Amino acid sequence: MSFENSYRDLLNERKNGFTEKMSFLRFAAVLLAVCLCLTITFTNLLNVVIVDGSSMQPTLQDGDYLFIYKTQSIERGDIVVYERETYDKNNNLVIVPVIKRVIAVEGDVIFTMQEDGKTVLYRQNAGEAQASVVDEPYLKENWEKNTVIKRMVIPEGEFFAMGDNRNISYDCRDYGSVPLSTIDGVVTSCSIKMKKFVTGFFNIFNVFNIRKTEA
Repeated sequence: MSFENSYRDLLNERKNGFTEKMSFLRFAAVLLAVCLCLTITFTNLLNVVIVDGSSMQPTLQDGDYLFIYKTQSIERGDIVVYERETYDKNNNLVIVPVIKRVIAVEGDVIFTMQEDGKTVLYRQNAGEAQASVVDEPYLKENWEKNTVIKRMVIPEGEFFAMGDNRNISYDCRDYGSVPLSTIDGVVTSCSIKMKKFVTGFFNIFNVFNIRKTEA
């Protein structure tokens, strides 16, 4: 082998080695960027929660995984996760994350009436002149527990929420309206539509520390 060929081979080896190192560094940089983006997204924008209980049936089932986006800006009909103070069996104050549906927001007036043997919920939206029946297609059976809601105005900075399964839900009918500041986030509509896929994914890759929400 001539000196010229040996020198060319040496240059090619160094060139190939340098190219491989650059390829690895580019891959590592892309991977790091993706991990960073996911960390920022799931820390500051999105979170994953598990439904623990059946008070949101039939909309949500026990064990469903859902995405919530972190905000305290809510609308009537949103499903939200908020924190509620309660006491454990040892009488210690604890914070429990709860998942319920927003029924009314600040300034709204709500009340119930019995019509033809059924509980009917009325709401007068803030700024409107009269109340009307709240359309609740998510309710699948007659509401028979805590049916009496006397005419009440939702205070400023608060909201009123109930479970879709009214007959077993422990909610604002029991402890009153709650501050907006307690809201962790709003359940994304896409995760409700795709809850079977999302739940299946997290059940397979169950390596995350995901918080349960009381339903």
